[in-house]
Amino acid sequence: MKKQMLVMLTSLIIITQTSFAEIRDSLNNDAELSIFLESYKNKNFEDASAHGWNLINYKDDRLLKFKVFKKMEKSIWTLYSDKNTSVEKKNELIENVLCLYKIAISMNNSKADYYTAREAFVLETWKNEDAEKVIPVYEKAIELNKNLQPFYKDRLGQLYAKVDNNIRAIKIYSDLAELEPENLLWNSRLEKLVGGDIDKLIDVKRKLWEYDLNDFSRGWDYVQLYFNNQRYEKALIALNFMVEKEPNVTNYWLKKALVTQKLEKIDESIGSYKKLIELDSDNRDHYLNIALLYKQKGALAVSRSYLLKAIEKSISWAYPYYVEAQLYEQAARESAKNEFEFIDKCVYQLAIDKYRIAGTKEGIYADQAKERIKMLANAVPQQEDYFFRKYNNGDEIQIKGKNYRWINRSIKVVM
Repeated sequence: MKKQMLVMLTSLIIITQTSFAEIRDSLNNDAELSIFLESYKNKNFEDASAHGWNLINYKDDRLLKFKVFKKMEKSIWTLYSDKNTSVEKKNELIENVLCLYKIAISMNNSKADYYTAREAFVLETWKNEDAEKVIPVYEKAIELNKNLQPFYKDRLGQLYAKVDNNIRAIKIYSDLAELEPENLLWNSRLEKLVGGDIDKLIDVKRKLWEYDLNDFSRGWDYVQLYFNNQRYEKALIALNFMVEKEPNVTNYWLKKALVTQKLEKIDESIGSYKKLIELDSDNRDHYLNIALLYKQKGALAVSRSYLLKAIEKSISWAYPYYVEAQLYEQAARESAKNEFEFIDKCVYQLAIDKYRIAGTKEGIYADQAKERIKMLANAVPQQEDYFFRKYNNGDEIQIKGKNYRWINRSIKVVM
């Protein structure tokens, strides 16, 4: 019995000692956390840093809740930036912040990209490590997060340029230019890398794409560069490859339509727009663009058929009505070259009727339509034209004869 009592008493002492230790540690942690937060709030970053390390050493489970790592980082960065901080102290702070980042990553992996990027920046700018040592750290940060802040990608791009790895630097800045087209810095960096030599830039981008021909973001970048520098034949070769491999990407077909149009390959351009209609049948622009191409070919009836489809898609849009009026005006002009007849005047009147409709719709062509009406005022039938032909007010005149059979429209006599 005595032995059992002794065992129980010993166990109780051990349990009590353990409980006291846990209570003591908990109280210590509470005190450290309170002092840390108060010191940080009062911008006493030296004390905040000291007590922050105690919390980290205790591995307090409230480190993330109270954003201890972020506060510690700010404390160290503020101390490092202080002009009164000695060189020896700065060296100590560098090692401290690098250690902080490693612990932060181990405890909060969701922020690993941020802390890895910050580690790279400290190694580069505070510790002045060689580029070869810093580059892999920036690369790791970007590998962890493809959408890492452009600032860090820019740092990596500059390091690539420093070690003459211009191909990777150009890839970095090409991506940034696509991400932030309004930021002129990225194009400025690109131009500096190639010394203003467009051919050199094209060659580098070609090599970038050749690393992986299935990376069509690189191929698109390559095409854009060719297009912007009016190298349309080369752009078309690349586009043909891309639409063959990825036939359902509308951007590729649209660019091909534009390139072939620049090269005056009208039928091929029409084919591209027809493919776009297959892929995106509700887009009014595709119908109108085909109409413009058929108009250019002189196939006015076919052109109008596509204009009518564009109007179906967007009845309030002025442009297709405006182009339809242009068709009639073009037909009348061609037909009246040899002899200007009454029927030609009627076709001009039909053009004006369409311009009037365009003038009531939306878009910049509404105002232009009103100007065209003024320009054609003397080309349409006058009162005496109707009088001598015994037309009355409200009569309809069918457009026919000459080359106008395709029109199949009529005008009303207004006297």
